[in-house]
Amino acid sequence: MDSVWGNIFRFERDRIDNTKFLEKIPIFAGLRKGELRALERITHLRKYQRGEIIFHRNDPGVGLYVVRSGSVKIVIDQPSASAPSDEPILLANLLVGDFFGEASLPDGSPRSATAIAEEETELIGLFRPDLLDFCSRDAKTGNKILWNVCEVLAKRLRHVNDTLSSRKVSLQKEQTK
Repeated sequence: MDSVWGNIFRFERDRIDNTKFLEKIPIFAGLRKGELRALERITHLRKYQRGEIIFHRNDPGVGLYVVRSGSVKIVIDQPSASAPSDEPILLANLLVGDFFGEASLPDGSPRSATAIAEEETELIGLFRPDLLDFCSRDAKTGNKILWNVCEVLAKRLRHVNDTLSSRKVSLQKEQTK
């Protein structure tokens, strides 16, 4: 088979596979097939080796990533004054279908943690400038995506609030003993 034709068909298969993959991600929930195909055209596939830094804490927030294959750990450095060791604090282990960095889509704030590939990893990136351009061309689909981002951020904030509240109650109980 002529390799040129093989590459064309492989590209089409990969594009369809990415579209089917993206429809399962909560941020893209409710998008129709055509909307998913349009979205897929503005995504970027990135590959990382084991131990490779995807981004550092305080790097500019440029977009979100979806784990296509492999795994990613999200960590923060311990504050040096109170740190018993130099080991970073593990916030999350992310697997296929998990996503991270979505907080940078609305505001482009610096990264709040460091992301590291735990093994050979493929990520699908959706970057803020591409999404903003997409929203200006297709406001209806862009609004669906941004609304889903808001829902995800609200759920994650609620989870953090619940965790902090329960930890605070536990600390207060320990202090009264």
